[in-house]
Amino acid sequence: MTDSAKKLVLYVEDEYYNYLVVEKMLKYHNIELLHVENGINAIKIFTEHPEINLILMDIKIGSMDGITVTKELKKIRPDVKVIAITAYAFSGDKENLLNSGCDDYIAKPVKWNILTETINKYL
Repeated sequence: MTDSAKKLVLYVEDEYYNYLVVEKMLKYHNIELLHVENGINAIKIFTEHPEINLILMDIKIGSMDGITVTKELKKIRPDVKVIAITAYAFSGDKENLLNSGCDDYIAKPVKWNILTETINKYL
């Protein structure tokens, strides 16, 4: 990233270990990572922090799935970019996620180069 201003990214992920891995991957990229474990908290934090630049969204997160959360967040701010992150990658999943409101898609396990390339595309 060429912009020297720190970017605020919200990561919605119910598995703490997955959050730690992504946090470590982004440590040197001038990104502040906010972490929440469910959709209710994602909506709350998103409304409290209009400076959020990007959202990383796990798709399988408890009672409110990532697609539902993405749709709610897009109602609040349609321009926010959401990158879906999921371990459940089947043929056609990327298209379904993009048609459901996500702007991009990364399969788990997350690879550093794919994560940084995808984030750089939107920041």
